[in-house]
Amino acid sequence: MMDKIIKLLDAGFTKDEIMKMVEQPVETAAEIPEPEQTAEPVQAEQPAENTDRISELTEEITSLKKLVQDQNLQARTYGEQPQHKTAADIIAGLIDPRLN
Repeated sequence: MMDKIIKLLDAGFTKDEIMKMVEQPVETAAEIPEPEQTAEPVQAEQPAENTDRISELTEEITSLKKLVQDQNLQARTYGEQPQHKTAADIIAGLIDPRLN
């Protein structure tokens, strides 16, 4: 407990602020109210429509992932490498904007 108070003092809290923190009761698990359960049970089964839609979306995501991977591979193989600006390039661009 003392270690926590010392850490709070080091962090810049005043004596009064720390006293307020210590005096406040800490909520325990017994004090926290549990949410009321509804009488209606949650449906465990998904309708066939949702299952079909989920499989369609999964296939579409897989095809998009493959497309992005192919494009990245082509960009690395045939495209130019990204240009890295140095501090000198940035200063030159500020002095003469036509150099950008």
